[in-house]
Amino acid sequence: MEEKIVVGISDEAIRIFKKKLEVILETRDMSLSALAKECGIPSSTLHDIIAAGSKVGNKSINYLEAICEYLNTDLESMIRTYPANEKAVLHYSELENSSFNKLPEKIQNLKKACREISLERMKYHFDSEEVEDKEVLFQEDTKNPGKLFSFILGDLNYAKLNLKTIFDRKEVSSLINSDKNIDDFMKECSNVAMGGIKKIFETDGPLINTSLPLIMREKDSVFLEVESSDETRIVKDRWSIEVNGIKIICELFFEVYNPQRFFSAIGRDIKIDEVVDQVFIF
Repeated sequence: MEEKIVVGISDEAIRIFKKKLEVILETRDMSLSALAKECGIPSSTLHDIIAAGSKVGNKSINYLEAICEYLNTDLESMIRTYPANEKAVLHYSELENSSFNKLPEKIQNLKKACREISLERMKYHFDSEEVEDKEVLFQEDTKNPGKLFSFILGDLNYAKLNLKTIFDRKEVSSLINSDKNIDDFMKECSNVAMGGIKKIFETDGPLINTSLPLIMREKDSVFLEVESSDETRIVKDRWSIEVNGIKIICELFFEVYNPQRFFSAIGRDIKIDEVVDQVFIF
C-alpha cells in the first residue's frame, strides 16, 4: 500500500494556513517567534515561509509539519475551508512503505521510548529501583553557574543526536559511595543512557558511532545550540531522572538532515524490552 507525503503547497494554501495560524496564536496569546522556538524552527525562516506568495520547498514543508505536530493537527486540516477552496491544494508524492503518516504519534512514541530506556538503564546504573523520570519543560531555567553537564554525540548519517545530562556536583556527590570521581560517574550516566537510546536505531540498522562524553559548564551550552540560520529539522525532548531526591536533567536533540530516512526509522514498532536489559560496553 502506498502512502502520500507532501512535497508542495500552493500560494492560496499558504495564505489560508497563515490566517488560521494567526487566529490560533491570538487565542493562545503566543507570538510567531515563540512558536518557532517551541518547534525548533528559525524564527526568520518561519516568517518567510508563511508570507503569502513565498516559495515553499521541501525543508519549509517540514517546518510547517512541525508546527502542525505542535498544534496537534495536520496540513490538510490547516488549509481546509468550507466551501472547499480549489486553489488551496497540497501536492503529494507517492512513496511505498513511507512512515510519514501520523508523524506526531511517531515522534511522541520515540520520545516515550527514549525516556523509558534511559530510566531503566539508570536503574541499572544506580543499582536501585527507586529511580523515576519526570517531566521538565524547556521553558524552565536550569542555567546555573554551579551546574554542569555531560555531553555525548551520536551520528545516524541521516541525523545527529546528542544527549546532555545536567547535574550539580555537590548534589550528585551524595549518590556516590566510593572514591569514584563525580565527573567520571556522570560520564558513565551519559554513556548508559545514550547506549540504550542508540539501540532503537541499531535494531534494524548499522551500528551508530558515538563520541566520548565531555563535561562542560551549563552556561556554555550555548556553543552547542543549532544556529538560527540553520534549516536543520529539530526533534527535542527534556525530562529528569530523580534518585533519592537528586534531579539529573536529560536533554535529547535530534538534528535531522534526511526526514524521510529519520521518520522511516522511527516508524517501526519500538520494543523497549529488546534494549533495556542489554549490557553496553564502551
